Amino acid sequence: MRRIGIVEFVKDSTQLDAIEKLINIAFIAGQMPGDFTQLMVRHKENSADFTLAEFSDLLDISIPDDVLAELASVPTIFFYAPRDAKTGPGENGGILAPAHIGLLVAVSGSVEKAHEALRRWEATLGGDIVPLALGREWQPGGDVLFQSNMFQGAHIRYQNFPDPYLAADYTVFEGIEAPLLVFATSRESMFTVIGTLNYRSE
Repeated sequence: MRRIGIVEFVKDSTQLDAIEKLINIAFIAGQMPGDFTQLMVRHKENSADFTLAEFSDLLDISIPDDVLAELASVPTIFFYAPRDAKTGPGENGGILAPAHIGLLVAVSGSVEKAHEALRRWEATLGGDIVPLALGREWQPGGDVLFQSNMFQGAHIRYQNFPDPYLAADYTVFEGIEAPLLVFATSRESMFTVIGTLNYRSE
């Protein structure tokens, strides 16, 4: 099931404000294991969508300029509820573990340059995106280097963490009209996004 959520921030919102609202959405009532929730992040003053740069600034995430230069300005932000999360006893169920946040951003520049910039970012990426853990422990595992994996034709770069539900995964998906940078905070959510994109591109 796909759901849509909207969150608005005023211009003087803080990182704490943002993380609190995102955590609330991560636990959204009725989001069952395997569900996606698309999140629309907007400025309260004019209802304009947050750009990727604005969203990262709000969360105090350092995305290198050479990465931003190859990407479209407005991302699609989503939450994915892991399938093995326990459901609560509420009226519509709901997850007890927080859903994992992720982003889809069109590659508007060079795919090759995007790959190169992302590889350079790997040196600090794991630490830079700590706010996306949404309060959960986010510590590198035994191997602090990114590794490679293939899933349904997509080349994934990933870094695992001691928490089995957390990871830093990214890929540039080229199976559709416009290449997409897919960034996910768990392997399951990355695999599910890739499977969905492959299905839609058939």
